[in-house]
Amino acid sequence: MDLKMIVGFTIIFHAVVYVWRKTWILRMDTKRLNKCINGISTKRIRKYFRLWFRLGTYVTIFIGFPFTLWLFLRTIFYALVPSVATVALAVTPSAFLSSTEHEALELHHEELSPFPDAEIPIEASSSSSSSASYLAIQPILPGWNLPLSHLPYYLLAILISVIIHELGHAVASASHRIPIVSMGVSFFGPLIPAAHVELNSAQLRETPFKKQLDILTAGVWMNMYLSLITYFVVPLLLPALLFPTHSLGRGISVTGVMPRSGAGGPGGLERGDIILGVDSCPVKDLDSWYTCLESIWDSEPVGYCLNSDTVAKFLNNSENPGCCDRDNSPTHLCFMEMTVGEHVETLQNHKEDLVTELQQTPTSNGSLPSPEISDMSLNKSNNSTSPSSICLPAKPIVTLNETLSPKCYAPNYSCPPIKINPGSAGDISILPETSENNHNPLIGTESQSSNCYLARLLKQYKGFRIIQIHRRQHYLKESVLFVGDVWDLRNGVHASDYVPRDWWLAQFLGFNKLSLVPVHLETVLLLTAGLSAGLAVVNMLPIYGLDGYHVVDACVNHMGKSWESKKISRLVNYISWAAVFVALLTVICSIVQSF
Repeated sequence: MDLKMIVGFTIIFHAVVYVWRKTWILRMDTKRLNKCINGISTKRIRKYFRLWFRLGTYVTIFIGFPFTLWLFLRTIFYALVPSVATVALAVTPSAFLSSTEHEALELHHEELSPFPDAEIPIEASSSSSSSASYLAIQPILPGWNLPLSHLPYYLLAILISVIIHELGHAVASASHRIPIVSMGVSFFGPLIPAAHVELNSAQLRETPFKKQLDILTAGVWMNMYLSLITYFVVPLLLPALLFPTHSLGRGISVTGVMPRSGAGGPGGLERGDIILGVDSCPVKDLDSWYTCLESIWDSEPVGYCLNSDTVAKFLNNSENPGCCDRDNSPTHLCFMEMTVGEHVETLQNHKEDLVTELQQTPTSNGSLPSPEISDMSLNKSNNSTSPSSICLPAKPIVTLNETLSPKCYAPNYSCPPIKINPGSAGDISILPETSENNHNPLIGTESQSSNCYLARLLKQYKGFRIIQIHRRQHYLKESVLFVGDVWDLRNGVHASDYVPRDWWLAQFLGFNKLSLVPVHLETVLLLTAGLSAGLAVVNMLPIYGLDGYHVVDACVNHMGKSWESKKISRLVNYISWAAVFVALLTVICSIVQSF
């Protein structure tokens, strides 16, 4: 569904409604709930409702209205004076923390690139994200600033908000023994549902002033309360609500993979996968997931120790796709043999630091090494050759047992000798790198030397790593081997702390569908909180038809009892037109600022 389809459906909707009801707005009323709601006036609970809505009157009048005026003027001010907004954003604690975090991590992007040498936009320097980081009025329209995939959540959230709003008016009216006439819903198009409560206006005007305010501000008060509950309280109760179907602390559930991310695709992560660990780092929740990825990012690339027999076995048992000529093989990687010349070249990049360290470290006889010896140790030998490159299958090498294929680490990338007991097959042990073991002739005859092999991509591109992701669903699935930027994996995989339980519901619906239940609930709660708060703010505007207009009208009539009716209506209209001007200017400024 795209924006053109929504516009076309809206036109068809209004045309059908006009043919059916001879009006452009679909309105449906009912009186079936009158007896239930009006019955509150005869029950003891009504005094608690009266105290509750009286509290709402004070909060709305003394906090809600000033906050609404400040929020609208703030949005206009920051839109008309962008330089002030930029300075204000630059000195906020959130902006400072985000900037320092990006500097420490060096790379944090929200748009993933399939090419390692492509320019990647940095989130901290994005002007669009910075402009929307302060509190302001922003209209929410599906297809514009809300994804069309969130349209069902949007309709459900706005329907809940308007029903709670009008239910507040109805209950407040009944608690003050003013019966309601009818209740209903209206549709200003298929995407804008609304609710309404019809009261006896003559009886309402004869009610004392404070009771009028209790009834008129009840809708705004209930929207404010709903927004606070759905944003702060209900998310804390989600673990208890989802306890029968989901659990926490058993990994993370993959809810989606971005199309441009290298973590997806054939053999990659799928929706419904439960990530149990990354390499040797266990994953229990999202915090541990991010911690594991950050530790991999901070560490140097890891190589793999392979002897000549193992390399020959891989070369004989697999076809060579020529991945060293171009890195486009889905199964093989080009590995470089980290020879002595390669070690010395790595040390040459840090020559000055190593010379200083060597000069400050005593030798075995207690004397400091001479600068000539330190300098000679950093020069490449004339007999050294350039490192050889071999195209090998990536997954078997990475998933080999640590005993059969130990890892080699920076900066030396050296491999310990592997002792082979000729008396029993498979009896292999790794010897420590000591001078006694290196010069022992007996060990030399029984040990087989191995070389360190490092994937060429890891050396060419900063931030590239080989990461083994352990996963499961109903059963333990084959691990995913990810080769690429660590932040591609961090930002390209959407996950949740809620892991589906292994029982009949998971088998019936599948892990891929059950894993989305917490995401649906969290999205509905977040949209309900935002739309309910927005509905409260809008209804506090003194514009004709909104609650704010009726509140201002009641206040003016109460304060100007001796005034003429024309003077009262003229003053109320002036206030209303001023509110319309401020609201239109705010909407225009927020729309212009979003582009």
